[in-house]
Amino acid sequence: METTFYLNNQTIYFLFTHKGKKIRKTTTKKINPKYWGSGFPLQKKETLKLRQELSNYKIKIDSYISDIISKKGRQPTNLELSDFLKILLGEQRRSTSISDLIDIYIDYSERYHAKKTIQIKKIHLNDFREFVKSVEVNDLQKKIFTNYINRLVDRDLEVETINSYIKNLKAMFNYFYKEEILDINFGDKRYLTKYSSKSKPIITLTEDELLVIESYELSNIRLQRVVDLFLIGCYTGLRFEDLTNFNIVDKEGSKQIQISKTGQIINIPIIAESLRIFKKYNYILPKISNQKGNDYLKEAFKEYGLFRLVTENRNYVNRVESVRLPLYEAITFHKSRKTFITVALQRGISKRIVMALAGIESESVFKKYADYADKEGEEAMNNIFSQGARQPLTADQYEAKQNNAVFLKNAAKEGINRSIQDEVRFEKFFTRLNDFRSKKGLPEIKYPKELLNKQ
Repeated sequence: METTFYLNNQTIYFLFTHKGKKIRKTTTKKINPKYWGSGFPLQKKETLKLRQELSNYKIKIDSYISDIISKKGRQPTNLELSDFLKILLGEQRRSTSISDLIDIYIDYSERYHAKKTIQIKKIHLNDFREFVKSVEVNDLQKKIFTNYINRLVDRDLEVETINSYIKNLKAMFNYFYKEEILDINFGDKRYLTKYSSKSKPIITLTEDELLVIESYELSNIRLQRVVDLFLIGCYTGLRFEDLTNFNIVDKEGSKQIQISKTGQIINIPIIAESLRIFKKYNYILPKISNQKGNDYLKEAFKEYGLFRLVTENRNYVNRVESVRLPLYEAITFHKSRKTFITVALQRGISKRIVMALAGIESESVFKKYADYADKEGEEAMNNIFSQGARQPLTADQYEAKQNNAVFLKNAAKEGINRSIQDEVRFEKFFTRLNDFRSKKGLPEIKYPKELLNKQ
């Protein structure tokens, strides 16, 4: 990086070339163009003072650049150089924004980290950028980090995922503190600590609820696409970020989903239910953000009439809240993964196989999975949804199931209170079921209001 000068409309500018990019900064000094030579004032009596001032600037800047290279083994960043020039020119040094820091750190990461690592860092750091918006570094305090982690909790992310966000934030702030760009290390445990969560109730779909969303096609295409993604999660156990980050491979005559986790290649067999959805989209699933997808899921589940009341614990950094709410308000994409795991265990699939198919990120589990036979995995996968209860229902079987008084009574107990509002919600659920039944040529089920009165 070399310090040069150029003239533009009688104003003299600094000119630097940094990583192939030209950086321009005004010196605030002016000169008559007739006294300007090749990158410096001509040696005239009228320019002696100006020549001396510019020479002093160049000496100080070059000394600063050499000092950074000597101490840190790299060129100064654009932000560092800009701040130094402001100090040199006697200007007030502007406060550094979080967005500036993130740009610098991502640029640094692109030179020293693997491509996959960079992708994850970008997702996590840009999410923090969106949260803090225009917050300056000088305004950072622990409360901001606490509120951000609580926001991640509200999104129903796994503990491991939340800690991954925290880890990348800590890495960024540790880097800037080590490089003496920041005087305070916001990566310190006083500001950012590992998140831990107390156990909370597992919320999954029941067999009957899964049957409803499997069988009923929504008229709203936008919502149906999100539901299809959710069902793929129920059938495969894929995390949300993997729903659009996989390959389809043919293995021994059957199609499988192939994903990469912690350097291991994982093949997940595609069963009939998920194959139908993959074919619908020509094996390229719709893309949507997690936040928007969760919003659409809530809208779709409300349309399905899924009002069963569930209990949800929200383990914030500084408090725990237990809330009772209808399923459609609690539903998120992560519930599809929980449904997969729960249904699999209920079907008697071993914990080892379920963890392997779900791609749980644990070294010991992945070591076992590396030696796991694909054939055994395919058979286990088909057992999850295909044996017994997952066989397609005949009209008579469906009729018997839906007219079963025990089923209706249990649904009433799980889903409603005796308030008028909840009766309306429960009635809507049966309206949705009857709409589906009529398309199948099945008789209508009368709304069992008498069961409500017997609660």
